[in-house]
Amino acid sequence: MKKFLFPACITFFLMLLLFIPQPSLEGARYGLALWMDSVVPTLLPFMILSGVLMKGGLIKSLMRFFTPAGRLLFGIDSYGTYSLLAGFFCGYPMGAKTIADLRRQDLMGHAQAAYLLNFCNNVSPAFVITFLVLQNIKAPQLMGPVLVIIFGAPVLYGMVSGAKYRPLMKKEVKTVKEKASPVRIDFGLIDACILDSVITVTKLGAYIIMFSIIARLVRELPFLSGIWAASIAGVTEVTTGIQAVSEAFAGNALCIPALAAVTSFGGLSALAQTESMLNGTDLKILPYLVSKIIISALAFTLALIFVHG
Repeated sequence: MKKFLFPACITFFLMLLLFIPQPSLEGARYGLALWMDSVVPTLLPFMILSGVLMKGGLIKSLMRFFTPAGRLLFGIDSYGTYSLLAGFFCGYPMGAKTIADLRRQDLMGHAQAAYLLNFCNNVSPAFVITFLVLQNIKAPQLMGPVLVIIFGAPVLYGMVSGAKYRPLMKKEVKTVKEKASPVRIDFGLIDACILDSVITVTKLGAYIIMFSIIARLVRELPFLSGIWAASIAGVTEVTTGIQAVSEAFAGNALCIPALAAVTSFGGLSALAQTESMLNGTDLKILPYLVSKIIISALAFTLALIFVHG
């Protein structure tokens, strides 16, 4: 079944590209603009600097004042705290990339990496404020509640799911022991970090363009109503999905809950980007997907309570 379904989907969308090229072109332009105007300027510098910090052995010193809070709330070490901050403040897929890089260098145990991956890979606060609240919800007064909902959902999930992982992480302490890399900064290391970051951000661009095309094509399918097309677009790619959902649910009491769910899930585009970041590690994408679905449902529920509260 799987061997048939995947080629059938590829063939179907290839036919759409051939027979309705204008929406495909619009989706590609949108994805390319999103990549060039937002992803490259924001993520590329951080990827380079983050790589230098990790490979240069500077994370433990940098996280000295933040690690106690991370250990108290989530039972994580300095590398885990750094991943937590990257995943909550830097947008997709920096949480997954940071965790995967630390896992490859054996600076983070499997249990801690698997635990953090489940809730530390999210949209950035800047994205929520500018794109979600100001451009689509168009209600600046809701900025605070929306931020609490979008980021409160993964925090709550992380604290609850931590009960399963904390005993495993304590066992890992004996073997991982917060390994300290020797501090080393030179041009060879910087060149390696630049090359790795450029390759990564280019791959992200390809995923963004591809899923932007798919999300745009979905909205053109004549057999899908506005709400169904918007919902599928929301599952496919988060930025296109947010626009589609805000238009389709305009004036509906479910608008903010639906937007919270779409934003928290991140879309199949972010899922594919995350899977790409995990290549070469022992981390699995399925537990991450299940966690994102639960967090999305939790965000929907919190938003529903807020709207009807």
